[in-house]
Amino acid sequence: MTSVTAPLLLPTLSAIRAAQDRLAPYILRTPLIDVTDLLGPYFGAGTRIAFKLELMQHTGSFKLRGALNSALNAGGASVERGLCTVSSGNHGIAVAHCAKLLGLPAKIVIVRGANAACVDAARVRGAKVEVAEDVASAFEMGERLADEGWTFIHPWEGENTTIGAATTGMEIAEQMPDIDTAIVAIGGGGLCTGLAASLKQLDDRIELLAVEPEGAATMAASIAAGMPVSLAKVETIAGCLAPHFTLPYSFGICAAMIDELVTITDAEMRGAMAVLLERFKLLVEPGGAAALAGALCPFHDRLAGRSTCIMICGANIAPQEFDNVMAAGPAARFI
Repeated sequence: MTSVTAPLLLPTLSAIRAAQDRLAPYILRTPLIDVTDLLGPYFGAGTRIAFKLELMQHTGSFKLRGALNSALNAGGASVERGLCTVSSGNHGIAVAHCAKLLGLPAKIVIVRGANAACVDAARVRGAKVEVAEDVASAFEMGERLADEGWTFIHPWEGENTTIGAATTGMEIAEQMPDIDTAIVAIGGGGLCTGLAASLKQLDDRIELLAVEPEGAATMAASIAAGMPVSLAKVETIAGCLAPHFTLPYSFGICAAMIDELVTITDAEMRGAMAVLLERFKLLVEPGGAAALAGALCPFHDRLAGRSTCIMICGANIAPQEFDNVMAAGPAARFI
């Protein structure tokens, strides 16, 4: 783990448990399935492997937890104008879904070329979608909407987002009492901070392992620098894991609480997507398969004899887009 200069203020377990109660009427307790029979032999005797299937959450990803917790905590007159956000895909669907649940309008700012399936899913839920030419202008548009009175729900940053995501970790601990390792993909860091806040406070012996695309290793660069940084260019098939910058709250928790962070290639993500489709009949987007890619390749030797939960966290990809991603480059073969 890496030291950070700012004080680390994790949300309390009592705050996370209160969020579980608050969100329970609106979200699913997603399945955790033991896949040891299919994948355990690849890691060696005595290894247990399980998937936390957050791709089966309403909206197709874990993002609903943080977005809804943020919206419910804003509450009252502060959300009367409606909800807005900037999103490459999954978070936009989540905010649109939150707005529909709460009877509010929603505006989602996307960057041109964003995941078409996610854009359609946000529109189906009644959100108005606005298109920006790049990430910087997208966040500028989001700021203008906030200035006009819309409640901005950040894609990954802040205590309410972390607390919402932390409810996933509480479920994992209940579903897999023998867990000693969790593997998660990092985009902005919202899910990783949630697992850190829940699993690490429940048992600090649990290892938290994280992966980033090598073409969008923003958190790795930030940890190396000892502060949040921006990258001039990111390039990866996992659009949901490709923010150009990190922010202080999520950076602070990730830098202090991750036991190891590695990068993975697009080929490794394609390989994990193929494993999920061929062996488990799961059609998963690249970012949703990233944690499995980490388990199958860079973390492989580390998992032998351990009890590991792998986050499978996003399924918002159309079949044709899946085919296009798989055809666009090589896929690693693991098994």
